[in-house]
Amino acid sequence: MAQVRDRTQNVGTTLDFSLRAWTSLPEVAEEIAEWESVERLDFLYEWALEEMRLDRLHKQAEAGQMTEDQIEQFRDLVSVVSENRPIIERLQECYNS
Repeated sequence: MAQVRDRTQNVGTTLDFSLRAWTSLPEVAEEIAEWESVERLDFLYEWALEEMRLDRLHKQAEAGQMTEDQIEQFRDLVSVVSENRPIIERLQECYNS
């Protein structure tokens, strides 16, 4: 039972982190031009980790490893990702050269 609780707690932490990251993209897009070039590259390079988190969350949702509340939060995340995906794609196109 402790393993299940630990796993769902880890899922909850990952969901919170991902939701904050994806929600922050509009603000990042407004400010990134003012960042040092190394900061922009770091952000974009590290975004791959966020994509990996999102993929892991999809797999956990499909495997039934989320509570009902986490499933609802995951649905919110999917909506935010859909809305903000063009932002990260635009940033990658502009600054990954």
